[in-house]
Amino acid sequence: MRRIAVRDGVPVIEDFEPAKLGEMEVRIRTEYSAISPGTELMLLRNKAAHVPLGYSGVGIVEEVGSAVEHLRPGQRAAVYGVPT
Repeated sequence: MRRIAVRDGVPVIEDFEPAKLGEMEVRIRTEYSAISPGTELMLLRNKAAHVPLGYSGVGIVEEVGSAVEHLRPGQRAAVYGVPT
């Protein structure tokens, strides 16, 4: 998978291996992500940070944990949370 992150104060696109899903977690392929200028500018100015960007968005469910009952792959979902 790929993600946008800040590394040493510079935005980069990087490949990464996603973690195994927990039983109540959902993996979503982001189609649209909101930008919060305050948050992103703070991360760009913090040269020591290495942080994935984008914590509010919309996408398609790709995979669900074993205990997830109300979502299934292929559905559209809105998300808010820390990217990993």
